[in-house]
Amino acid sequence: MSSTDPSLPLANSRHELYAQGRAKGLTAEQSHAEAGYKPNRSNAARLNANDSIKARIQWLSQGAAEIAQIDAAFVLDGLRDNYLRATGQLDVTTGTVGLDEAPKKLCDLHAANKALELLGKHLGVFEERAETGGTATVILYPAESVNK
Repeated sequence: MSSTDPSLPLANSRHELYAQGRAKGLTAEQSHAEAGYKPNRSNAARLNANDSIKARIQWLSQGAAEIAQIDAAFVLDGLRDNYLRATGQLDVTTGTVGLDEAPKKLCDLHAANKALELLGKHLGVFEERAETGGTATVILYPAESVNK
């Protein structure tokens, strides 16, 4: 039975499970096994060539990509708004941005810096570096001299 609308689940529940597995990035053979079939490479390839299943996989994959973009955009917009609020550039009550005016509210610079850090990490601005080597001086005091 061929489904004409790829937005609807496939009538065969195993075919639907197979399509969901493929949309998640599993191989044809892995999806075949996840759907409850006995391991069989040629049967997995046959399912992979089925037009209804291919359409369903494509629809599921596009939906996942759109959801991921919406989530990323939502997070980035939220971080931007938090930064503007923290620096007093966004009026919390009206939601208007006054970038040309000096902030009239007390700024939470920790929150602003964290928002910028998260944005920078997302955009790949920061380079991960680990420094090793060097020297450090440690001075140990007797416990009785610290308590005085």
